[in-house]
Amino acid sequence: MFIFTTNKKIISACVSISIVSALYIESNYLNDTDTINCTTSTNWLDLPGSHRLNATFVFNLNANMQGILDFSGTLIDNRDSKKIYTIGRNIHFSYHVPSKGNITITSMDLHKYAYDTTPDDVFNKNVMDLSAREQNLKISKIHNAYLVSTPYTVVTTCVDY
Repeated sequence: MFIFTTNKKIISACVSISIVSALYIESNYLNDTDTINCTTSTNWLDLPGSHRLNATFVFNLNANMQGILDFSGTLIDNRDSKKIYTIGRNIHFSYHVPSKGNITITSMDLHKYAYDTTPDDVFNKNVMDLSAREQNLKISKIHNAYLVSTPYTVVTTCVDY
């Protein structure tokens, strides 16, 4: 009897902690007046095009509903390790906040640095599809970091600087 009661208390405590955690994260979603200046270094090992990515992203959103995504790094073909692409791209965009924690990126303007050797179709397939007219992202703030997700999956966590 004691074991059953103890297990019920442990389960209740775990459920309570989960609910409080979910409410904490929910209350820290991006608002339309927030600004973000964060950076992340990432290493994606098995991308859809059989590539791996080692890159740094800088993500900025300002109160004027303008933003910048800066990508720099390398994209390596897992099937042929001699195919190494260098990424150096800066994307200026407008955005709006359709609901708390969600942004829709529009009016994307791509600037490629001279050293960028990545074909656009390879970049679109493995990093960010710039052929789409809009990009929808969900952004959750957790302390001094942001969890950035697409409608399908978490993309990265970036730290505010």
